[in-house]
This record gives sequence, structure tokens and C-alpha cells, in this order.
Amino acid sequence: MIDPITPLTDEQKAYARTATRLKVAASVWKLFDSLRREKGWTQERLAKRLGKNKSQVSRMLNGPGNWTLDTVADLLEAMDAKIVEIEVQSISEIAARHSSANPLSAPALHAKWDSPVATQQPRVSVQRRDLHWTCEAA
Repeated sequence: MIDPITPLTDEQKAYARTATRLKVAASVWKLFDSLRREKGWTQERLAKRLGKNKSQVSRMLNGPGNWTLDTVADLLEAMDAKIVEIEVQSISEIAARHSSANPLSAPALHAKWDSPVATQQPRVSVQRRDLHWTCEAA
């Protein structure tokens, strides 16, 4: 039997958008943090690479609220990095993985994501020539 199609609520869409933005931003922040620690990068250096002023870059890094894919691409290019993989998993795959590791985590996960469309959780990897990270849904 085919499940009936239920439109996403505004709340479901807002949650999915915010979660996705934060996952992408976490990868970018982690990359920039490594550049600061390992190579002494500053927001001022990143601003010069982007052709922006330091306050604009500070605002960009302090919150991904209005990041577009172009913003992400610009930031990564300025840091000599690229996205190497984006993997989307259904909530049932994530719940199965979590329930086998921790039986208490799956019900909480289902409670947050009750629409099959809104359950897609991206895994974003950002790679620099000498580093690689993956941020995955918790």
C-alpha cells in the first residue's frame, strides 16, 4: 500500500533548512579553524582572499543564516578546498544505525522527523589538500 502524500508543514521545512545549513557551516567552520591553528590564517586573510572586508567575513562566519551555495563555494575556494561528497540518508537508515548502537536514540530521532521527505539528513565532507572531515547527522 502506498502512503498518502502529506504536504510538509512550514515548521518541517524550516527545521530541515536550518539543520542542513548548520551541517554545511560546521564543515566550513572546522576547516577554517584548522587553517587558523595550522597556518595562522585570520579572518582578515580570508577577507582579502574573498575581496571583502573583515566585518563582512566575520558576519559570514558567525552565522550561516543567509548562506547560499555560492557563499559556500566562495568560502571553500578562498580556503583552497572543495566539497568531495554529499550523502543523503533516509531517517530509517539513520534510525537503524542508531538503534543498533543505542536503542534509546531511535525513538527520539523519529519524534523529530515524522515526514519521509523531511527526514533526509545530509552528510557533508569538506576536503583540503592535506585534510578531510565528515560531518554526519547525530
